[in-house]
Amino acid sequence: MAIKNRIILSIIIISSAILLGFINFKQGYKNIVTYMNDYHVVLTKEAVFDRIFVNTDFVKLEYMEGNSVFHFISPFTCYMLAIFWGSFYYLLLNKNYHQFIYSRIKNKQEALKIVRGPYVQNVVLFIVMYVATIYLFIYFNDVLVYQDMLKFIKRSVFLTVSSILLSIGLSSLMFYVYIKWNEIMALLVIFISILFLFIVDLNWKMISIVFIGDDTYFVGGIIIGFVLIFLSHLFLKNVKYEIE
Repeated sequence: MAIKNRIILSIIIISSAILLGFINFKQGYKNIVTYMNDYHVVLTKEAVFDRIFVNTDFVKLEYMEGNSVFHFISPFTCYMLAIFWGSFYYLLLNKNYHQFIYSRIKNKQEALKIVRGPYVQNVVLFIVMYVATIYLFIYFNDVLVYQDMLKFIKRSVFLTVSSILLSIGLSSLMFYVYIKWNEIMALLVIFISILFLFIVDLNWKMISIVFIGDDTYFVGGIIIGFVLIFLSHLFLKNVKYEIE
């Protein structure tokens, strides 16, 4: 039964990633095609990728059409849904049920692991399928061509790695806040954390965290992801397990 439920959940996660990827691709592609028609120019496949994942070089890249808040809807929905799937298992449980788990398993870390569920697998599955969906839609598009296919692939891979680490780190932080306080506080902290990362990335031009910049390898995002994972692990190791 557990295996069947896991398979069903995986199918739902994959479906949500493909659906969101398709929606964001269609929106990004539509914006690029509209720009090409309005200004009578021919752009590359990278331009669609830039619109979806947000290239922060708004001055140089005219097809980004300035720094608009609407640019950030795609990455925001991606991170929120990735974190949701990373938190799905324990959010479904009533917090009073945690006491039952903790009473049967005296080791705190093992109890927290069970309450948490397979969060890493969920996050990895969603992010990989989301980026892969957008990549494939761009790849099979026969209207646009590549400017530098190798760089495009590298950027896609490291964006995926960075997004996975950040989402796991943020999911871990959310779990800590959830255990320490409650669901509402956890959601609020994650919402603010994502906005904070967005603001830092927009103002820190040297490295890429969540958006596309000059750093093809997303060093900033990977480092911050590891830091978030380490700190969350440290917090959870010392957290007092409380049941409301």
